[in-house]
Amino acid sequence: MADVIGPNSYLPGQLMRRDIPEGTVCDTHPDRLAVAEIVGETDSMGSETYYCCKECVDEARNAPPTVATCDWCKTPNVVVKDHRDWEEGSCGRVYHVCQPCIDKENKRFELENPIDDYYD
Repeated sequence: MADVIGPNSYLPGQLMRRDIPEGTVCDTHPDRLAVAEIVGETDSMGSETYYCCKECVDEARNAPPTVATCDWCKTPNVVVKDHRDWEEGSCGRVYHVCQPCIDKENKRFELENPIDDYYD
């Protein structure tokens, strides 16, 4: 059964960095022990997490890329990644964003926040 954690900076599919309670079973295969906890559905209110056996972890790691419409530029049928807008903070809404939009955002951040400003 999925756990729910409050606002956080995790993205869907990420492995949690916390210990699995001894004897915890996989949410999908109750006859197997869980070896990891993976983040599921995520929004600005929090995330669902799932306990997974090795087979489920391998399946999650080898999942094909997501093809959808980019939430930012509205280009259809492109590979998108789960991404947060840095202006909304690390616990903000999760968007499905194409790589060109992520690159534009990173470039804009670099222009607005020159690295030299951090080392003066």
